[in-house]
Amino acid sequence: MELYTFQREALSVLREPKVNLALTAPTGSGKGRILEVLGADPRERILVLTPLLALARQQRLRFASAGVPAERVRILSPESALLQERRIREWRPTLVAVDEAHCVPEWGERFRPAYARLLAFLASLGCPRTLWMSATFPRSLLSEIEAALPGSWTTQGSFRISPSLRPTYVRLSPTERLERVREAVAGEPRPGLLFVGTRRDVCRYRDLFSGIRPVLPYHAGLSDEERRGVEARLSRESVGEAETSVIATNAFGMGMDFPQFAWAKIAQAPYSLLALMQAFGRVGRGGRKGEATLYWAEDDFRFGGLLIGSHSTRAADALADLRRYLEGSESDRRRIEAETFL
Repeated sequence: MELYTFQREALSVLREPKVNLALTAPTGSGKGRILEVLGADPRERILVLTPLLALARQQRLRFASAGVPAERVRILSPESALLQERRIREWRPTLVAVDEAHCVPEWGERFRPAYARLLAFLASLGCPRTLWMSATFPRSLLSEIEAALPGSWTTQGSFRISPSLRPTYVRLSPTERLERVREAVAGEPRPGLLFVGTRRDVCRYRDLFSGIRPVLPYHAGLSDEERRGVEARLSRESVGEAETSVIATNAFGMGMDFPQFAWAKIAQAPYSLLALMQAFGRVGRGGRKGEATLYWAEDDFRFGGLLIGSHSTRAADALADLRRYLEGSESDRRRIEAETFL
């Protein structure tokens, strides 16, 4: 398979004996292919840190399909890596790849403490090469990891909303949101994704679409067996015959490719511009056309502010930046994107 220019450039950097690479590339562009090529070298021992079990399952299948022996690649969550620290040190990885690197600041402060400990863990591990990958690479994260892992650093790529994706921002009142979202989803001829804020919202919207269109719920409260069942059903549906949409909290689909999804609708403002761009990135992958719509209300920011409280200045700033983004002009939005992402 012929490599894209960004893949060849990344491989050129990573073949140096000691290097750290921060890579920004669009969702679905083939960042994982870089690791598959490196894994073909019998001298490599690659530790991949990945945020979701579902994503890890897909990654293992891709490495196997590429003919990379399992003993050359270990795919772990940050939590599992911390628990297996001694065994990882004995294995002596030649490269640590942090997939979906934006999760370090986005999740470390709130509900995945292992991400908050990740930089210290990698610094103590002393791996000679690291690769940090994301479609939405925060500038603030680069400053943090450069300080934690001094040495040779290279950045590659820049953030952009896919030109094949058409984003829309709809401001409304909380009282009209449910009906507007119901009408929008019911009127879509193809399957897609509806992102909601909580598990309770997943159940509420699922009941709303009962008998209207086939939908599946997906959230962290489901058992691993239930989540695998959803993934298997979606994987079986071909693009032309697909009819099943998904109602989920925002972690669903990160890094995964379900090409049948033609749209994403976000039923309320998330907590950051990064989270919004990640939700948008679930469709329009690999240059395919897609539509993404955010339905937001003033109450979203009041609620988000109450949840954040005074515990996190960074989270409060991110919420304020998202509001400026939504209320700004098109030029304001491009400027804020450039300030936020590499």
